Amino acid sequence: MALAVGIIVNDRKNTLPRVVITYIGAAAGAFLYVALFLLKTHLYALAFTPDTLNVYLLSRAATSTVNAVIALVASPLIYRLLRPALEAAGLYQRLDSRLMDWPGGSVKREG
Repeated sequence: MALAVGIIVNDRKNTLPRVVITYIGAAAGAFLYVALFLLKTHLYALAFTPDTLNVYLLSRAATSTVNAVIALVASPLIYRLLRPALEAAGLYQRLDSRLMDWPGGSVKREG
């Protein structure tokens, strides 16, 4: 999930406004979280509690969707609030633009 969101948010070729990009990244992260969590829940319920699969999966889907909506609203706001402080403290580092061109990039690794 973090890899997908990081690629979306840090893509240097993206021409959309930064605010739009952060919300797209948050939506992608929330969607991937819900999809992977429900897949894990489904497999777990099939293995250990197949009798209660429908109820268990529906309750998990409802709570995961609520969590995803809250994260979709809160995470870009928190990002926008924390970024200036992190930049001022020297903790916010931008990725080298060549790294975001992969797999076709020509970054040579040393070592």
